[in-house]
Amino acid sequence: FIYNHRRNIDARPRKLNLLAKQIRYLPLPHAIQQMEFSVKKAAMSIKEVLIETQEKAKTEHGITDVSSLWVCKYYKFH
Repeated sequence: FIYNHRRNIDARPRKLNLLAKQIRYLPLPHAIQQMEFSVKKAAMSIKEVLIETQEKAKTEHGITDVSSLWVCKYYKFH
């Protein structure tokens, strides 16, 4: 389980949620491709977070095959 996030993205939560639904349950490389071809402004921020997560998986967790990583839904418990 690798968790990564970014605060203060300049986009409305509803628009971010629509993009998140688009890439949820996709392999990480496919999710990055989806965000590359999206014309929405928030897609660039999401793509950057996905790339940061990919690099974090390689450096901190030693995962060499990033195609085995999937985007999933995260529940924040208070």
